[in-house]
Amino acid sequence: MSKRANSRKLAMRMLYQMGVRDTNLAMVFDDIEKDAYAEETVNWAYHLAKVAIDHMVDIDAIIKQYSISWDMDRLNQVDKALLRLGICEINYTDTPYQVVLNEMIELSKTYSSEESSKFINGILGKYVTDTCSQDS
Repeated sequence: MSKRANSRKLAMRMLYQMGVRDTNLAMVFDDIEKDAYAEETVNWAYHLAKVAIDHMVDIDAIIKQYSISWDMDRLNQVDKALLRLGICEINYTDTPYQVVLNEMIELSKTYSSEESSKFINGILGKYVTDTCSQDS
């Protein structure tokens, strides 16, 4: 797994932990196994999680808009973390949206329910179509 892919996995785990433990990023960051990853990987993961948190209100509004008929409280916590991370990286980094979309789908296949990859693909895919496709 690439450094960026590992960073996304760690960032997803941090966002997930914040959601289920109702805690802050600093506490979650202290609990992750940073020694198992390169410093660059950990730093990018923290950056992604921090940016997602800093823009959470806007990101959650996008998720609500695109997850028609799904209340945010009903979303699986892993799916919510992946959607937040995906929209964060699409909107606030220079990572190509195709890479982000693929990575979020792959993470959902590994860490979430069987149907999650379709759900994540549907929401992020529609968002990308509406907002990013004109840029390519």
